[in-house]
Amino acid sequence: MTHNPASTRAQPGGTANIDTDSTEWFEVTGTMNSVLNDERIARALALLDNRIDPTIEEVFPALEERILAQALENVELAERRLREIQDLVGDLAVASSR
Repeated sequence: MTHNPASTRAQPGGTANIDTDSTEWFEVTGTMNSVLNDERIARALALLDNRIDPTIEEVFPALEERILAQALENVELAERRLREIQDLVGDLAVASSR
């Protein structure tokens, strides 16, 4: 087994050398990271009901940016709706509590 000092990775409690003659570890790790990333993206999109405003799609090139921009837009919309509901119902709630 050939070890390359440049491929040493710090581990809790010490260091471990990685066999640079084998790319299997890197392929598996890369695949696992890709799957985890895909799952996270899928979950984030599901939280947005798999909808992104076309304007946001035009402005932001990366999917992650689009997801965050849409989430922020949804929060701003919810805040506007909450304020409107408070204006509509707030007076009734105060009147009924008297």
